[in-house]
Amino acid sequence: MADPPTDREHEELEHIPWSMLAKELNNGRSQTKVVFGLVLILVAVVVFVGVRSLRQTAGTVIEVPGDRSDPEVTAPATTNLLTPPVAAASAATTTTTPVSAALYSEADLMAVAPEREQALAAARAEWLVMDHFTVGDAAGEAPAALWVEWARTIGVTATGPAQYQVAVVFSTLVRTETEAFGRMGLRAVEVPIRIDADGDATPTDLPSPLALSGWDAPEPPVVDAAEVPEPVAAAAIEMGEAIGSDVQVVGGSLRAGGWRVTIAVAEPGWPPIELVVDVPG
Repeated sequence: MADPPTDREHEELEHIPWSMLAKELNNGRSQTKVVFGLVLILVAVVVFVGVRSLRQTAGTVIEVPGDRSDPEVTAPATTNLLTPPVAAASAATTTTTPVSAALYSEADLMAVAPEREQALAAARAEWLVMDHFTVGDAAGEAPAALWVEWARTIGVTATGPAQYQVAVVFSTLVRTETEAFGRMGLRAVEVPIRIDADGDATPTDLPSPLALSGWDAPEPPVVDAAEVPEPVAAAAIEMGEAIGSDVQVVGGSLRAGGWRVTIAVAEPGWPPIELVVDVPG
């Protein structure tokens, strides 16, 4: 059986150093606060890094013209979190100038809209040809008259900044004192066109002659004398009626995959015109 505690032991319990225990407890709370603060700081750093990575774009890294050994310059994408919007806008503005200078050459800047300029030059050249080669009037007051039936651009060549040489092929109809109506052969000219600063296309000189090659009239088709079966002829006549109401079969030949039939198509008031159609079978 254990001995009962003595008075000395009771005295030691009654004189516990509470001040020391309180100090130790305070130290433990301080350590907890420090750990909690470090955790908050770590979380803030992670959030900051994540926001910075999301705000960065592909255009924030640029290469400074000059020595290739210079390090890359990164646009201050994170300054938006700390600086006012005006400062951020000025920073973005300063970075766009070297990017444009590095990406676009002088030739690129000169050719701002080449397709639009070429289209304008072609349209203006065709208009000039229509007006320039139309002489006289339909009333018959002049002894001879010339009309442009159609005009088409076949080439546009750049000769300088906003300067183009346009090749135009055209067909004309002529009326003389002895003939009431006639078609002349194809002709071609070159027209110099300048695109002004306001976007207008202006001819800079008269048209100049241009020799045509490979624009001769096609030879008439060779008509085979083979007899075309009645079903094939009926199909060919039906196809020809898309052009004229009077369709006659001239001839045809049997080829791989079907018949190639020559037909003559006409309408009341104009002579027959020969065409070819393919009839499968």
